[in-house]
Amino acid sequence: AKAYAALTMLESIADITSTACFKESDPEVYIPAVAAAHELLRAAARLADEAREIEKQNDTVLRTSHGSSGKATKKTKLLEKPK
Repeated sequence: AKAYAALTMLESIADITSTACFKESDPEVYIPAVAAAHELLRAAARLADEAREIEKQNDTVLRTSHGSSGKATKKTKLLEKPK
């Protein structure tokens, strides 16, 4: 739920900033909008970090790396070998 909330917040940030930067010319309107988007970004980052910490505690983080052949490998458990 936290990760989805963070994603939803980030999607709204894109709408806010694109409107503020490209459609609005009044500084009284676009400056507070961009500042609000920045605050939303900080809150979304906190939620995403909390979600990641929960996944790390449960040892369910998807870890993707590159093998020696250059092929992408994946694993979820910290101490398992990549597949």
